[in-house]
Amino acid sequence: MLLKNDDGKVARDYLQNRNIKSQTQKTFGLGYAPNGWDNFLNHAKENKIDLEKAKLLGLIDSKENGNFYDKFRGRIIYPIFSPNGRVIAFGGRVFQGEENIAKYLNSPESSIYLKRKSLYGLFHSKDEIRKLNKAILVEGYMDLIALYQNGIKNVVASSGTSLTDDQVRLLSRYTKNIVVIFDADTAGMKAALRSIEILLKQDFEVSVLSLPEGEDPDSFINEFGKTHFEEVLKTAKNFLEFQTSQYEAEGMFENPNTEAEAIRELVKSASFVNDELKRGLLLRSISRKFKLREKLLESELQKYLNENRKTENRQLIRKSKTGKPTSKVNNESDKRLVLIEKEIVQLLFEGKEEIIGNIFDTIMPEDFTNNSLKKLAQIVYDSYIEGTFNTAALIEKIDDEKLKDFVLTFSLGDYQISAKWDKHSNEGKVEKDPVKYTKDTLKKYQLIKIEEQIKANTVKIQNLGDDPEVMNLMKANDELRKEKNSIV
Repeated sequence: MLLKNDDGKVARDYLQNRNIKSQTQKTFGLGYAPNGWDNFLNHAKENKIDLEKAKLLGLIDSKENGNFYDKFRGRIIYPIFSPNGRVIAFGGRVFQGEENIAKYLNSPESSIYLKRKSLYGLFHSKDEIRKLNKAILVEGYMDLIALYQNGIKNVVASSGTSLTDDQVRLLSRYTKNIVVIFDADTAGMKAALRSIEILLKQDFEVSVLSLPEGEDPDSFINEFGKTHFEEVLKTAKNFLEFQTSQYEAEGMFENPNTEAEAIRELVKSASFVNDELKRGLLLRSISRKFKLREKLLESELQKYLNENRKTENRQLIRKSKTGKPTSKVNNESDKRLVLIEKEIVQLLFEGKEEIIGNIFDTIMPEDFTNNSLKKLAQIVYDSYIEGTFNTAALIEKIDDEKLKDFVLTFSLGDYQISAKWDKHSNEGKVEKDPVKYTKDTLKKYQLIKIEEQIKANTVKIQNLGDDPEVMNLMKANDELRKEKNSIV
């Protein structure tokens, strides 16, 4: 459709205006889904493609009457490849300025595609990354394609979502050195700081490049070319220098309270570095810059190291010894979890930053047991990372009509949280105290998950007999009970 069909001319013209050459389009397998409700559907029928499988993979969807229709319409299509070169999903981008339509539409997760484990462009760039022992991380499809076309081929993209532990583990097969380039706006800087934390935890050497305001990798390399881009790349800052410059730009060093907060954040970042010598040198650097005693910073560092250790222990406890998520114990605990997950999703869609932050400090989208609620949580999480999370914008991003209706019911007040809120007004009516309610709900969630894990471990212990693994499981249960007591 893109390269040969008359209907694809509008897409060809768009890509030509974006300086994407025909050969590059072929290299990345770009395509075009024309407007219309049944172009792909008819193609699928003619080629005897299983329509239910096509629906499962998000290529088509169905109306209430059961009739199928094309999911991707009027979009440039970006295939997403596995590291060994198989197409596992698609991203579709509108390009004609349509209103009231999502800019990007992505394939849903499936048995062959897990977003948190996929990096756009890695299949094309992995050899160059290994050869140069360095990766460049950008945000979008076009950023990556523009750099690659101009000879900067050691590049991968997070595809507009936050970087995940699984993506970093995948990248670590090829290098432990990375330059992070994110947009210079507030959302881009937030995403960069979160990515730095994840990368440091997995022993990456992290630098950050800030392009001039209003520029992204795509626009910059098309305007200035490869040589100038490579020169600018050499100016990438050590993650600590970058973080310090961000806090300086925000004016955090202009009064003692915010200065202390900023220095603590710098120490916290240093705490994610596992190499003790490097960590010590970073601490010395902070000490000299702000003329503070190293001993003072060491005590702050120790607090963060202890917190990191507790977090790691909790994560280990949440998984079975095979490294897979804990299997469900019984239907009763499943029902209780789903009820609580519904209430957590309702709280997420209230769009309040403090509440969303509290929730994602405790539970991540992939932790949800119910797949539909997991999708909704992921939408909020992605928007939270981007810094845009008002309720209307969140609902607009839901492409499943049933899920959208579900969210609308409680957004419009038809669905009420089951438990009572804590405060009462003068008229005796129940008032919402969402922050406290959120914390209480998260406690309930954690307790159920811990109880579930203890039961699962106990079942394993009973079945293992004299296996040495029994001692490990018993220790894990002791840790879980301590964790439970600390929550209660």
